[in-house]
Amino acid sequence: MTTPSEEQLVPRPNTPSQRPPDRPTTVAPIVQSDGSRALGAGHHAPPEPKFPSPVSFIIPAAIIAAGYFGMLALGTPEQAQVPPKEIGPRLVETVQVEPYRDNLVIEADGLASPFREIEMAAEVAGRVVYKSPDCRAGNYVKKGTELLKIDPADYELAARQLQNQLHQADVSLQEIDVELESNVRLAVIAEEDHKLALAEVERFTKLTSVVTPSDVDKAKKAELVARNTKATLENQKLLLTAKRSGLEAARELVVSQLEKAKLDLTRTIITAPVDGVIVKEMAEQDGFVQRGSQVLVVEDTNAVEVKCSLEMEQLHWIKQHAVQPVSTEAPHQSSAYAFPQMPVRVEYRVSGRRDETYVWDGTLQRFDGIGVDEKTRTIPCRVVVSNPCNGYCERPAELVSASGDPVSNPQRTTSVMPLVRGMFVTVKIVIPTTRTLLELPERGLRPGDVVWLARDGKLIVAGPVDVFRGSSAGSAQPSKVCWLIEEGMGGIRSGDQVIVSTLTAVKTGDPVTTSSPSPAAPITPTARTGEVAP
Repeated sequence: MTTPSEEQLVPRPNTPSQRPPDRPTTVAPIVQSDGSRALGAGHHAPPEPKFPSPVSFIIPAAIIAAGYFGMLALGTPEQAQVPPKEIGPRLVETVQVEPYRDNLVIEADGLASPFREIEMAAEVAGRVVYKSPDCRAGNYVKKGTELLKIDPADYELAARQLQNQLHQADVSLQEIDVELESNVRLAVIAEEDHKLALAEVERFTKLTSVVTPSDVDKAKKAELVARNTKATLENQKLLLTAKRSGLEAARELVVSQLEKAKLDLTRTIITAPVDGVIVKEMAEQDGFVQRGSQVLVVEDTNAVEVKCSLEMEQLHWIKQHAVQPVSTEAPHQSSAYAFPQMPVRVEYRVSGRRDETYVWDGTLQRFDGIGVDEKTRTIPCRVVVSNPCNGYCERPAELVSASGDPVSNPQRTTSVMPLVRGMFVTVKIVIPTTRTLLELPERGLRPGDVVWLARDGKLIVAGPVDVFRGSSAGSAQPSKVCWLIEEGMGGIRSGDQVIVSTLTAVKTGDPVTTSSPSPAAPITPTARTGEVAP
């Protein structure tokens, strides 16, 4: 086999006209006969890599080290000590702590509900033959008013039948009494006859020599007949006595049935059980009602209950400051579950008539169940209003009268609006306080239940204290909201100055200078009623 020559293996370069203008000319390697490659003409080998000299590393490191040691030799300049700037006393507004002289009032939202709701059902079956015009939902009825009447014909007939049976039982008893009297008389005669027969037998027995044996036997037979008659009468008496007992029992049964018939007859007339309002009516005239079917629902209006919820803190204040003793309705009731009966003021404002407040007097009476509500974490309570129709309407007095003199007392008029179910009311529990309380301004309590006091030009952080958000016992006037604490708590005394200004970064001992707060602008009559002043 022949090997190609070097000229055949090396490609010919293209002519300038055939070669691209920008592409460089390359030389392919020459393949030898043993498979190795040789570089063609004009091809140079790549240069060998050069490593940097160690001097290039030493010189920069020496420069950095010289600079570092130079800075250490020079050092840092000492800073001049600037004395702290003294801050002067802060100007703060204060309010003087005053004793709380009003009754403590706890407010809560309430919902009026019926004291009793009586569901009336038909006690006898029959057709309704009469329905009173007052027997309509929403009408007020007095106790004993006839509302419905069921056909009494069947019950009158049953009563007459039982009356006749009672008369028949009385006649049977009279017959038994006559028979018993006759039996007593016959028993007396039989007793005498038996005595005579017995004496005859004894006499014939002694005269054996004169009387024949047949005469003695006749005498004994006569005595035996008399004894039999006497025994028969005694047995008859026992039978008549037992029969009379049975007739008496039958008569008692008839009497009880007659009483039941008369009671059913009276139940054909349905009357109002209490003074109240008819809520529902389910029976109509000429309709048929079954025994036990509901026909009316009447709501008792002699009293109304108000459902409200108190917080645990409020309940604690009620029990701690209650003057009246805790009520114990049942002897076995533990004092832990008893409730202090406190006077309550129930208020209702008509939407759109903010100048009128309807007021009823009630009593905080008992818990509504037991325990704390899981959702609201409050304690359900019940307020009883004994006279829901005996309320009054309060209208706030004008700030000035027609003559220009100030008027302070609200006007009271007799209310014609009763307290009824579904009213959203405000419950105000009036607590006559037995302990000395101090009144803090609403802005005087700081986060963490602490109070800032100004004493002798120094700020004092007092507390934490146990506070209660209360209001004064107002009528138609707006209630004054404030914080209440017991005297001496946290070292707070009557006459202390409470800081109401907003401060930052305070601590006990900071110098302060006090100034009384600016008085509030007087409220004009037009501003009170919401009218635009001319």
